[in-house]
Amino acid sequence: MATEEGCNVVLVPNHAGRMERNLVPLRGDTSTERITDFVDDLTTDALRKVSLFHVADAETERDGGRALLESSRRKPVDAGIDDRLIDVDLVVSNDVVGTITERAKEYDAIVTGGTEPSLVDRIFGDIPHRIGQVAGCPAFVVPPRT
Repeated sequence: MATEEGCNVVLVPNHAGRMERNLVPLRGDTSTERITDFVDDLTTDALRKVSLFHVADAETERDGGRALLESSRRKPVDAGIDDRLIDVDLVVSNDVVGTITERAKEYDAIVTGGTEPSLVDRIFGDIPHRIGQVAGCPAFVVPPRT
């Protein structure tokens, strides 16, 4: 539906008392620029922290994850977000979704990229929706370009 309507982002609502701390899990895909564009638009005077987060599923992917995070960090800084508010974190784990879900519990909201839904996603909800529900925070999902 988001694609049909031309939406830039889909909100998965959950309780949000404030939007001071935002977790931004990133993958090495083409949505990264669109996600960081949305983060640039989210900034307010109340913003306290934006955490760009990457979960590599193997040690051999650590360098690529670091490069992704550092290049993604430059965009919001160039857009005027105070660089002290943006941190980057890389974790190696074979449970990517579980790792993001646990980390998201520490934040007010998450901003993540969406994927084309599979049959399982259509039945149980896609990964960003499930993360938001378990973490109890709203999730802003940037749909993939088609």
